[in-house]
Amino acid sequence: MNSNGVVFIFSYLFYESSGLTVSVDGSKLTTNIDTFEDASIILNCSYTEEDGDEIVSDHAIYLRILDDNLAGFSKPGGIDPDYVTPAGEYLRNRSKLYNPTINSSSALIVIENVICEDEKPAFYFRIFYRNSGNFHTKDSAEVSLSLQKSALQPLDLPLISTTETLENDDIFLSCTADVGKSPGYVKWWRFRADKSISLISQSETLSDEAGTCIFITTFNTTYQVTREDIGAFFRCTSHNNITQDQGPEENPHYRDTEKINVLYPAMVTNINLVPDMSIYPVSTPTLRLTCLADGNPLPNNNDFKWTFQNTDSNTTEETVSLSNSLTLRNLKESHSGTYFCSVTNSLNLTHSSNITIIVNGTIPEPPLQLHCHSSPCGALQTCVEGGRGYVCETNGMAAVGVVFIILTLLCVSASIGLVYYMRKLRNGLRVAHHAEKYNGQQTTSPTAEEDVNVDVTYAQIKKP
Repeated sequence: MNSNGVVFIFSYLFYESSGLTVSVDGSKLTTNIDTFEDASIILNCSYTEEDGDEIVSDHAIYLRILDDNLAGFSKPGGIDPDYVTPAGEYLRNRSKLYNPTINSSSALIVIENVICEDEKPAFYFRIFYRNSGNFHTKDSAEVSLSLQKSALQPLDLPLISTTETLENDDIFLSCTADVGKSPGYVKWWRFRADKSISLISQSETLSDEAGTCIFITTFNTTYQVTREDIGAFFRCTSHNNITQDQGPEENPHYRDTEKINVLYPAMVTNINLVPDMSIYPVSTPTLRLTCLADGNPLPNNNDFKWTFQNTDSNTTEETVSLSNSLTLRNLKESHSGTYFCSVTNSLNLTHSSNITIIVNGTIPEPPLQLHCHSSPCGALQTCVEGGRGYVCETNGMAAVGVVFIILTLLCVSASIGLVYYMRKLRNGLRVAHHAEKYNGQQTTSPTAEEDVNVDVTYAQIKKP
């Protein structure tokens, strides 16, 4: 069959060992009735006469169902074909009959605008003929119809019991649809706000029934919601063998619910501290505690409450703030204790969490300089960046170099001093030598070698 509803025809022949041979085109004809006016079928009864066979009279060929004649056909040259009342009346206004001709031994019926009732009976042809003076009948094989129809969009009925519910409650989903022919099934899908799609459940496939073209199924299911379903909606799709189990986004036969809102109680998720320390020194300027919470509906700022209990276990809690944040200033040891944050929302359920603060010790030292670019280290040190500051490490090679330079300078200084001392000593010895000469204490004259290059003026020394 093409898109316009023309039927595929299959050949089926009926044979007997002798006598008239009758055949009918098609053992099972299939057509789509999505649009009834375009659906049609053709039944063609062909016969072959052997020697001695004679079709006896007008309307000797009949289209039949069960034991009823529907239409009669005549041999070539006979009266026009017609419908047999009352059984054939349902075909009168939507079919055409054609007698055999001299050139074609075929009786033909074209059934237009096929309806569901056409599927229920099996059609066959019966021919009355005479051979050797005896009357005979011969029947063709039966031909049954197989009708197909696509599943249709689910009906616009209430699909969901509620669009606002509490977390972990069940919602009721109901889908009613014509699932086509051959009948199919419906599916429920969940579409979440994060674009994820999941199959929830599927109905059973209905059984087909000849002569019935409308198969309505209602499929009910329940679904337990969670907070992840906020903003989700549910889709019912109808399927049969024509749609070939298309996915939820490809199947054109669907209907969606409205989006749902899932309510759940408020809950403290975290408590932030700024600054965050294990022990706070006395006189810490400020400490800010912020209570973070979740819930639907979200809690307002005035839905929070801070209470405080001193480290003395005998004290009772006291309310210190009615907002989501609490600021402590100029910390004292009396600030030590447990701070409780409680939160609620319109569901009137309260959840709380706590944190313990310890205040002790001295005022903290100024923070370390965080970078080495200001050259904070000495000449013999190397600055190394750390996670929260820097470290000055001694440069071993630089220290060795400095010691070497100092030792070298000391050696040079000592050498110069020694040379100066030796020259001074030598000159002193020469002066003493000449003095002894002039005082008569020297018996030998100085040699010329001794006087060479001595440019000294001596004073006379008189003896007393």
